[in-house]
Amino acid sequence: MREQYIADLKFHRFSPLTVKKYTEEMLRLVACTWKSPAILSDDELRQHFDYLENNRHYSNSVLGIAYSAVKFFYAHTCPQEMPFLKIYRHQKDKTLPVVLSQHEVREALNNVHDIRYRSCLTLIYSCGLRVNEAVNITVNDIDSEQGLIYIRNGKGGKPRAVPLPEHTLHILRNIWQTHHHSELLFPAYIVSRTPVYRKYGCQDYPCSNVVLLTHFKQALASAGCRKNATIHTLRHSYATHLLEHKLHSSSPFFDFFSAFSAQKTF
Repeated sequence: MREQYIADLKFHRFSPLTVKKYTEEMLRLVACTWKSPAILSDDELRQHFDYLENNRHYSNSVLGIAYSAVKFFYAHTCPQEMPFLKIYRHQKDKTLPVVLSQHEVREALNNVHDIRYRSCLTLIYSCGLRVNEAVNITVNDIDSEQGLIYIRNGKGGKPRAVPLPEHTLHILRNIWQTHHHSELLFPAYIVSRTPVYRKYGCQDYPCSNVVLLTHFKQALASAGCRKNATIHTLRHSYATHLLEHKLHSSSPFFDFFSAFSAQKTF
């Protein structure tokens, strides 16, 4: 039944991450009730969500994933009526996104001492990319003549083209010259731990999101920034600074990023 559920999710064109999260929630349901979801009663399902919400105190986002996973199962994989799913509503977290100032972005990037990670974070900020989109960029995704970068597999599997500032293009060319990988712009390092820790060369897969986040967090701390920022904060900051620049200047949008990059980020 698990294999059928996963197959149904894939046929529905859910992303691999969504398939993973939904499957985990169904496994949690089995672990908590010790029953197959196919024979679970409506009252037992009600008790399960009461346990998650009032005993385990799961966040609204986790409860939303659990609800969507269970709803899909009983709607498609094992169709049956579950009246509880018609009355249950989960609240959505309403929080304002953290936004870094232009000065904070500059200081943070200047404190990322590894040039490969610094280049990737600069790309994320100057083009407003998601972290998964940035680390998976390949050489063939860059259209230098038109000044575009193609995102082949964005959120929801939607491709798009994003304007690429000229100075950022120069940065990408420089970083590729340091490793000459046939495809990837930001390949993971080869790590050797004996006799001493060192990293060199490149692997045939992109650098890790976790490693990139670790370096960004360290850079924020070194820059004295106390905001609870993540790499995705750079995307929010990109949108905010772009809007501010549009409201207060008549110059082209992407002159701002050229000015930003020219301030000795590299």
